[in-house]
Amino acid sequence: MANPIEENAKKILISLFENNPDGNLQFDGKDIQEYTDLSPKEINNAIEYLDESGLINRQNYLGTLPFDFSSVYLNTRGIASYTKNGAGFVSPTHQKDLIAMIRRAIENKRKN
Repeated sequence: MANPIEENAKKILISLFENNPDGNLQFDGKDIQEYTDLSPKEINNAIEYLDESGLINRQNYLGTLPFDFSSVYLNTRGIASYTKNGAGFVSPTHQKDLIAMIRRAIENKRKN
């Protein structure tokens, strides 16, 4: 069974990368919640995990409850992790497209 904190961290890593095409944005907890549908507790745990893993840069300020941070962004190590683990970090949207493409290929193969 996969560790839920690690799974949520992957989900956040994907959203930070895919919602920042120019690599110049920072995201707060509300942004991450919008992109991932995770609860504040799940986000806080995953952000802590990503921070301790050295994959993000994190800003902390008062007044950000229910989140334990002000903003985060992927650092070079986080971007490299996303890029290196390509297939391991396929977003759910891209997974659906990939599954549909594979199904079409199987159907075409059966027809021939």
